[in-house]
Amino acid sequence: MDEQPINPLHYVSVLLKRRWLIVIGTAVLVILVGAYTKLTMTPAFTAEVKFLPSKASDMSARMSTIVGGGMQLNGSDDTASVDYYTALLQSPLFLERIIKKSFSTRKLGGPRPLLDYFEIDADSEPIRLQKGIEALAGSVKVSAGRPTGGRVSLPIITISVETSEAGLSAAVGNAFLDELLFYNQSIRNSKAVQTRVFIEKQLKDNQALLNKAESDLAMFTAHNRKIATPDLDAEKDRLTRSLKVQEEVFITLKKQLELARIEEQENQPSIEILERAVPPLRKSSPSGLLSVELAGVVGLMLFCGLALALDLVKTMDPEDEATKEFLRIIQDVKADFPKLRKALEIESSKKLPASKETSPGAP
Repeated sequence: MDEQPINPLHYVSVLLKRRWLIVIGTAVLVILVGAYTKLTMTPAFTAEVKFLPSKASDMSARMSTIVGGGMQLNGSDDTASVDYYTALLQSPLFLERIIKKSFSTRKLGGPRPLLDYFEIDADSEPIRLQKGIEALAGSVKVSAGRPTGGRVSLPIITISVETSEAGLSAAVGNAFLDELLFYNQSIRNSKAVQTRVFIEKQLKDNQALLNKAESDLAMFTAHNRKIATPDLDAEKDRLTRSLKVQEEVFITLKKQLELARIEEQENQPSIEILERAVPPLRKSSPSGLLSVELAGVVGLMLFCGLALALDLVKTMDPEDEATKEFLRIIQDVKADFPKLRKALEIESSKKLPASKETSPGAP
């Protein structure tokens, strides 16, 4: 019997004939996936905070202005500052500060340490703390990007916090900013004290050198007032230059000491906060719309294939050679399953004695 050419309109007719199977089946799958996503998957809310590293002059910049006549910092300092904050905010020591803070959550009720929110079971408190830090690191993302615009500026650093509660995400994000401000101020105060103590010591040493230079020049002038020779003139010039050098060093150190005292007393923020976190109104994941769209596409393909398969079975002729060949192949495929199962059982039985032999607690 000659085979008739396949008309594409035949498949279209099959799909249209079984349109309600396709429509209802796809709709049911979409509803089930949407309900599963809404009822079983935990929603996640992401809150963001943004800040800029402060461009205010610190102690080193002020000193360089005094000594070098106003040197400007280059762009590499901006990159180093961004790298510093990115590494600091993701460091275990900084994350430990955050996870030990208390927050109010719906899950835990009143204020409780953030570590309790992750509900981590461990044999000891240090291990529990370590696992909590790792869990917090997985919930926090730190990124840096330059703002769009014609003017080149410092990259904006963004901290994104994702938890199952909108309010908690915002609270933790703001806690990162507050802790960063406190940490930077503590470091700055410590450095300012060290700088002041160092300059005071240098100034004390220079004061002694200045007094000695003044005494040497005065003594030389008193002993050689009426005698003038080339050697004496050269020695006098040398003593005068030495005195001027010590005077310049003394003046510079005095200025630096005043700046160090100002730096120690001032409370200038080390970062410029651009945006504090607010509780997000919408969840960031899971995306219910994306799940429903994916279920719709998969359901449409699945039930279209089912409609075509049902039509194929309905029109199949048992006496046709192609049908007989197809049925034989189906039987061969079904016969492969017991063989595969037997092979897996043999493989698992080989591994079981080996695991018993290597087990230290085996009898």
